Amino acid sequence: ARDVRQCASVAAVCEEADFDPMAGDVEDDDEDLQRRCIWIETSFGDVFARCCGDPLDPLLLYVHGSGPRNSSMCWNDLVLDVARLARERAGAGMPERFFHVAIDC
Repeated sequence: ARDVRQCASVAAVCEEADFDPMAGDVEDDDEDLQRRCIWIETSFGDVFARCCGDPLDPLLLYVHGSGPRNSSMCWNDLVLDVARLARERAGAGMPERFFHVAIDC
């Protein structure tokens, strides 16, 4: 170490509320995207997810690290970009739409 300091500092304490992820959820105005929130039942317990598109389309699963400031919302812009690009570049064997699922783990 180049520098050693012996002054104690007090760590800031922040409180975070655990809000209902479904609070304020409304139907999507964009019928093509069909953005919504769902609970996926698993043998390990229910998993909250945000999804977009038709479940019959090819699946794109988005997973992120866990932590107090992470959520499936971190994928929102990417989901919209991928959906737009898929529509623009459809054809040549590529799907025009995907079923996007972003889980909160």
